[in-house]
Amino acid sequence: MTVIRKTALAGAMVALTALPVAAAECPLSYEQFEVGVPHTDMETCPESMAQEGTYCRLSLVAETVTIFAFAESNDCIVATKTYADEDFSLKVD
Repeated sequence: MTVIRKTALAGAMVALTALPVAAAECPLSYEQFEVGVPHTDMETCPESMAQEGTYCRLSLVAETVTIFAFAESNDCIVATKTYADEDFSLKVD
């Protein structure tokens, strides 16, 4: 994993916690996320994050998986969930 990829993910996570008040309506858009965070599309969101009208993306950096959920209506981030390597298993079809 390159330092650039780790930095991109760290930047996205910081963007979620250190936001200007003006950006409160959409702290991170999918457009911003797509170019800044290496990720893969998920067919469905995990059950623990499933909400009607959302879609999810998965980012794997080192031993950490982060799932990002976005609203279909405005493409704004609505939730994130991070898993350490002991919390998940990877299945490739």
